[in-house]
Order: sequence, then structure tokens, then C-alpha cells
Amino acid sequence: MKRDIELRVSTHQFMGSVLVAKGDRLLINQGHGSANLEWNIPNSPDTKFRLGSITKQFTATCILLLQER
Repeated sequence: MKRDIELRVSTHQFMGSVLVAKGDRLLINQGHGSANLEWNIPNSPDTKFRLGSITKQFTATCILLLQER
């Protein structure tokens, strides 16, 4: 997974933060690219993103997963 992320970063297909966890263990916690291109501020694991209406998709997915269980 790390190789795939780095490939996409190096080919300018991805800018953002990545967090992958399994249980209580953090496997990947990185920022890539710029959070603000104008001021050249890099992304970090702590970068805040404005998600807006996309949160509805995550909520629906969580509800469906809970329903399956």
C-alpha cells in the first residue's frame, strides 16, 4: 500500500493525508503534497479538510455495515 501511495504522489495523482489503522495500531499516518498551493503549506497527518456533504456517504456506509453485523 505504501508503494501505491508513493507512486500516486510522485505522478501527481494524489495530494492529501493518509491514515491506515488495524485495531489500535497505526500502520500509515502521513501527509502528501500541499494543503495550500498559494502559500506552499504542506499536508500533514494533522491537516484539516473541509468535507461538507461527503460525510453523508460515510454515515450511510457505516449504517449498512452495522446492519450487516
